[in-house]
Amino acid sequence: MTYIIITTIILALTEITILPFIGRYTDDKEQ
Repeated sequence: MTYIIITTIILALTEITILPFIGRYTDDKEQ
């Protein structure tokens, strides 16, 4: 069970850190 919790936390952190960069990249391309 601990492995599942750790993986979910890692996925959440990566999404939080990567999503802003993707949003900026798409905004730059649209402009």
